[in-house]
Amino acid sequence: MTSFHVTKSDREYAEKLTKQIRDAAEDLWSLLLQAWETKAYASLGYKTWGAYVDAEFDFKRRHSYRLINQGNVIKQLREAAGVSHGTHVYVSEREARNLEHVVEEAAEEVRQSVASGVPAVDAVRLVVEAHRIGPGFTRTQFNDEFIEEPATCAHEYVCRHCGELLQ
Repeated sequence: MTSFHVTKSDREYAEKLTKQIRDAAEDLWSLLLQAWETKAYASLGYKTWGAYVDAEFDFKRRHSYRLINQGNVIKQLREAAGVSHGTHVYVSEREARNLEHVVEEAAEEVRQSVASGVPAVDAVRLVVEAHRIGPGFTRTQFNDEFIEEPATCAHEYVCRHCGELLQ
């Protein structure tokens, strides 16, 4: 078995590189959201967003929509927390998909948490985690709390938007 000795300079390099990757990822969703909101594709002569993405980027239109959704969720949660663009608030694409239909509710939860004294970035993370749905799980409401439980019964359906049990 080969051992690898990590020096202080290796660690500093890795931390710097990781920060650059995080910043680049944030720049990507932020810039795509800005292009979407300003209809940059039309200014370049493209008739649709899809045509623009297909011609200009090396990823599919569906992925661009996921990044735009991620950006929109992060933007709304940041605004609710009262933090600037430079403040690192991370919400994964999957987490953003879980929040996209309840983002206004989530933003209000963030506002209330910040107002009660929770640090802004922590408030966002707590709200995102509260809305997380794992694979193979459903969210059901029980005594005013959402709980995650295995989706075992084929006759039991839970609304993916609000978590209510559908009969």
